[in-house]
This record gives sequence, C-alpha cells and structure tokens, in this order.
Amino acid sequence: MALTRRPPWQAALGSALAGAALSYLGTMIAFGLPGIGFAMVTLPLIGLIWPAEELLPGDSFWTFFLLISAWWGLSVPVAWLGTRRWAGWRRGLAFLAGMALGGVVTAFAVYAVVILPLKPA
Repeated sequence: MALTRRPPWQAALGSALAGAALSYLGTMIAFGLPGIGFAMVTLPLIGLIWPAEELLPGDSFWTFFLLISAWWGLSVPVAWLGTRRWAGWRRGLAFLAGMALGGVVTAFAVYAVVILPLKPA
C-alpha cells in the first residue's frame, strides 16, 4: 500500500486549524490576559472614535477582556493561511503582524458589538 501525499492546501488547512485550537485553548487558560494587552493598546483609539467619560461601563471590563481573548484565536488560521506565500523570517514577521492586526480588529469589534449597546444614551 503506497502512501499518497496530501495536497498542499489540505496540509496548510490542517496546520492552521491545529494552531487555532491551540491558540484558543491557550488564551482561555490565560483568562483574558491577551485581551488586557490589546485593550491597553486599543482603548485610547476607541476613545477617539466613540468619546465617553467611561469607556467600559460598570463591570463590563472583564467581559471585554475575556471576549477579546476568546475571539482573538480566530485570527490564527487567517494569519497562517495569509502568510503561506512567504518563507522563513518574512513569514514569521508577517504572521506576527497579522496576529497583532487581528487583535486590534477583534477589540474594536467586541467593543462595537458588546460594550457600546450597554452604554446609556
């Protein structure tokens, strides 16, 4: 019985999904620590777009951090698949940049979808 080689897209998809699963488990174990990091970077930018006295009303800050951490894992397969055409250190830098961009986009999305409706008009 001869072994057949998988097509490149199947190998890339498998490794991207495995990376996403590991990232998701790792960030949930960290209990929101990546969310805190991304929130520290993005909250000043969010304040410029949606000015308010209190950006995170009540006790919504911990929910904000946890949701960023949970949803940020979705950017792993996107960044991994998006950097397939590069190799070596260029792919590593592009992957890190994609992950950072994914975190910022996730923070803005979580704020707009979850936190902004909680604020009084």
